[in-house]
Amino acid sequence: MNHPKKRILVAIDHSSQALESAAYIGKMVDPDRFSVVIFHVESDLYDIFYDYMDKPPIKITGSPYYADWVDVMKKSIDLNLQKAKMVFLDNGFPEDAIEITRRPRQTGIARDIIAESHKGYDILVVGKSGINKISEAMKGNVTSKLMMSTFHIPLVIVSGIPETSKVLVGYDGSTGANMAAEASARLIRKKVSEVLFCHVIRSFNLSDAQFSLSYKESYNVHLADIEEAIIKARREHMEPLLDEAMLYFTREDFTPESVRWCMINRSISRSKAIIDMAADQNCGTLVLGRRGHSDVVEFFMGRVGQKAVEMSRDMAVWIF
Repeated sequence: MNHPKKRILVAIDHSSQALESAAYIGKMVDPDRFSVVIFHVESDLYDIFYDYMDKPPIKITGSPYYADWVDVMKKSIDLNLQKAKMVFLDNGFPEDAIEITRRPRQTGIARDIIAESHKGYDILVVGKSGINKISEAMKGNVTSKLMMSTFHIPLVIVSGIPETSKVLVGYDGSTGANMAAEASARLIRKKVSEVLFCHVIRSFNLSDAQFSLSYKESYNVHLADIEEAIIKARREHMEPLLDEAMLYFTREDFTPESVRWCMINRSISRSKAIIDMAADQNCGTLVLGRRGHSDVVEFFMGRVGQKAVEMSRDMAVWIF
């Protein structure tokens, strides 16, 4: 029985990062199970003009050449869209499974991408930085807006040129983490050589700054004992959960030898610990859930996923 193909929406702009994002996802999914829409929101205006009432042609030096500039930029995106299509062809996608869609800007680039993503897609793929590479913190740019508004579909944010044979799954035993593990096992190509589940046990952060000198020593001794007991209990609690979570991948025909787990003790920052582990193990893909044990959407300004994306280099973060 033939099942309908899952659909990937790949947002493309003029940047080289957009092409790297297409190349990454082309390697990470099975071309026999997916079709691709290469999507571009086009505009005859650049952001600078949205700051003013007047729109081109503006009576400034050089304005007669603005139309020529727009024509050059349209030819540039034509080339990028065709390069993106070739990336998928080179990765084994049949030509009839690749579609290029260009749509005039309606309400804004991020909002237009979000509107398109509601039309029956299974994955949305974007580059961490687009043609404007200034905002490394991503506050206010398209990717940040997508992170804060895209809850109905897995979002893949690609930085640099990620390695594609190893995956790290950030796992805390929550419903959200299990949903992320189960979904990624279904979507990621079986050619991945290693899947590493990683659980981080946070530290009390027993620093000098937390206590006055008169209380620091006695409280630190007691808290250290409590922390040790918590770590021991947490490890005992998480080990069977991690063993069970690995089954999401082995049930999808990943070999048992390719799936394992690890724990990190006494980390002040979960996001940094996960990123460091991924880099140390050469995992180019990081999988995270949107909800933790608080059952609050928590990857948005200041939480684990947001920080992980900000710190990622040559890495793709999958947020479910």
